[in-house]
Amino acid sequence: LTYFKGPGAEGWGYGAIFLMNDNYQVFTTVTTGGSLSPHETDFHDTVITDDDTMLIMAYVTTQTDLTDVGGSVDGWVHDAVVQEIDIETGEVLFEWSALDHVPVTEGVYNFEEEYDAQQDRIEAGEEDAELATREKPFDYFHINSVTVDDDDNLLVSARRTHAVYKLDRETGDILWTLGGRASDFDLPDEAVFTWQHSAARDSDGTLVLFDNHARNADDDQSSRGLRLELDEQAMTASVVTEYLPPEDRPAGSMANT
Repeated sequence: LTYFKGPGAEGWGYGAIFLMNDNYQVFTTVTTGGSLSPHETDFHDTVITDDDTMLIMAYVTTQTDLTDVGGSVDGWVHDAVVQEIDIETGEVLFEWSALDHVPVTEGVYNFEEEYDAQQDRIEAGEEDAELATREKPFDYFHINSVTVDDDDNLLVSARRTHAVYKLDRETGDILWTLGGRASDFDLPDEAVFTWQHSAARDSDGTLVLFDNHARNADDDQSSRGLRLELDEQAMTASVVTEYLPPEDRPAGSMANT
């Protein structure tokens, strides 16, 4: 069994993953290393691979140019970092940064609207830091799962780009993007997903994810489980199954299938 321990804030965390044996005794911990400080591991999800490694994620406050989305040249964002860690030694075997591969323009949040909303909260005394500062980084990507694909590469889900990315496990290159503003696949309307979580390849070759579909819990939409067939030659995606609740019930955040 594994569990996360550490502080959390606004949808992400900073801590470590604790592993227990069949006597419920903690026998080791896994946390970030390499270019990152220890205890920066996020709480969304982890995967233990067949190679006795663990895939973990981290939200890393990073300075970057936000002028393309209406921000400043020296703005601050949460970079999404993936690391593959050797469980026994703690060695970082693989590291990937969203900022190195996915531009901030692929984020679906309107930066200027979010900035104005944050300013309103500051004026109301609800918060005290401007958006895109070191104290309040702009979260353009919001990683929430990383899993091993059936060809041993990686699948990454990013809530705030509405996309799933397939990564080359050796080079970190993006092999394809499914969904969002830069999709390599043609998706019919019924296959379009938004604010999703937990993307993984099933044993039958289909891709399964949880399509939150609604940003806010009071939106008049229903979240669903979604099973997609991907044709990676024709670059098309189609719905195999959608799993709907008996009555409309939106999950504004979190959950999986």
